[in-house]
Amino acid sequence: MLTFAQWSGEISTRFDPAVETMVMCHHGMRSAQMCQWLISQGFTNVKNVAGGIDAYSIIVDHSIPRY
Repeated sequence: MLTFAQWSGEISTRFDPAVETMVMCHHGMRSAQMCQWLISQGFTNVKNVAGGIDAYSIIVDHSIPRY
Protein backbone atom coordinates (compact mmCIF):
# COMPACT_ATOMS: atom_id res chain seq x y z
CA MET A 1 0.00 0.00 0.00
CA LEU A 2 1.35 3.41 -0.92
CA THR A 3 1.68 6.02 1.77
CA PHE A 4 0.20 9.49 1.57
CA ALA A 5 3.67 10.99 1.15
CA GLN A 6 4.27 8.80 -1.91
CA TRP A 7 1.18 9.86 -3.85
CA SER A 8 0.15 13.26 -2.44
CA GLY A 9 2.38 15.13 -4.89
CA GLU A 10 0.42 13.69 -7.81
CA ILE A 11 -2.95 15.05 -6.67
CA SER A 12 -2.62 18.40 -8.44
CA THR A 13 -1.43 16.79 -11.67
CA ARG A 14 -4.16 14.12 -11.81
CA PHE A 15 -7.15 16.11 -10.57
CA ASP A 16 -8.54 19.52 -11.50
CA PRO A 17 -8.96 21.59 -8.31
CA ALA A 18 -12.00 23.36 -9.81
CA VAL A 19 -13.97 20.18 -10.60
CA GLU A 20 -16.25 18.68 -7.94
CA THR A 21 -14.25 16.08 -6.01
CA MET A 22 -16.06 13.45 -3.94
CA VAL A 23 -14.02 11.78 -1.20
CA MET A 24 -15.07 8.69 0.73
CA CYS A 25 -13.65 6.15 3.14
CA HIS A 26 -15.22 3.48 5.34
CA HIS A 27 -16.97 5.73 7.89
CA GLY A 28 -16.24 9.27 6.68
CA MET A 29 -13.58 10.37 9.16
CA ARG A 30 -10.43 9.93 7.08
CA SER A 31 -12.19 11.31 4.02
CA ALA A 32 -13.16 14.42 6.05
CA GLN A 33 -9.47 14.91 6.85
CA MET A 34 -8.60 14.45 3.19
CA CYS A 35 -11.20 17.05 2.21
CA GLN A 36 -9.57 19.55 4.55
CA TRP A 37 -6.17 18.78 3.04
CA LEU A 38 -7.51 19.16 -0.52
CA ILE A 39 -9.00 22.53 0.39
CA SER A 40 -5.62 23.59 1.81
CA GLN A 41 -4.11 22.62 -1.57
CA GLY A 42 -6.47 24.89 -3.50
CA PHE A 43 -9.37 22.57 -4.29
CA THR A 44 -12.56 24.61 -4.29
CA ASN A 45 -15.37 22.09 -4.74
CA VAL A 46 -14.72 19.20 -2.34
CA LYS A 47 -17.42 16.96 -0.87
CA ASN A 48 -17.10 14.35 1.86
CA VAL A 49 -19.52 11.41 1.73
CA ALA A 50 -20.88 11.66 5.29
CA GLY A 51 -20.90 8.29 7.00
CA GLY A 52 -18.61 6.86 4.34
CA ILE A 53 -19.10 3.80 2.19
CA ASP A 54 -20.80 2.02 5.09
CA ALA A 55 -23.61 4.60 5.35
CA TYR A 56 -23.87 4.82 1.57
CA SER A 57 -24.46 1.07 1.48
CA ILE A 58 -27.19 1.28 4.14
CA ILE A 59 -28.98 4.39 2.84
CA VAL A 60 -28.41 4.51 -0.92
CA ASP A 61 -27.21 1.28 -2.48
CA HIS A 62 -27.77 -2.00 -0.63
CA SER A 63 -25.85 -3.90 -3.31
CA ILE A 64 -22.59 -2.48 -1.95
CA PRO A 65 -21.34 -4.98 0.63
CA ARG A 66 -20.73 -3.74 4.17
CA TYR A 67 -17.49 -4.75 5.82
